[in-house]
Amino acid sequence: MRRSHTGFMLNAINRPGAAALFNALRMPTVQISFAWIGLKIGGLRGLFLGLGTAPLLTGTIALVWFELILRGGGHREAADTV
Repeated sequence: MRRSHTGFMLNAINRPGAAALFNALRMPTVQISFAWIGLKIGGLRGLFLGLGTAPLLTGTIALVWFELILRGGGHREAADTV
């Protein structure tokens, strides 16, 4: 099973909502779309190419989003829980 490191990164800066949103939208929007488009264009080989390309796109989007949060002062301190 593959893991999204984006969720780990966003949780580390106290953004669990953003992590959940990203992970929830990643699969139905990008992963399945790229797989379907690849299948229609290139058959089985295109399907695998689409499945391999989708994480590159989502990873790039995640890194840009993460960078924007950090540069915008979006880092929130975690609540002090005991």
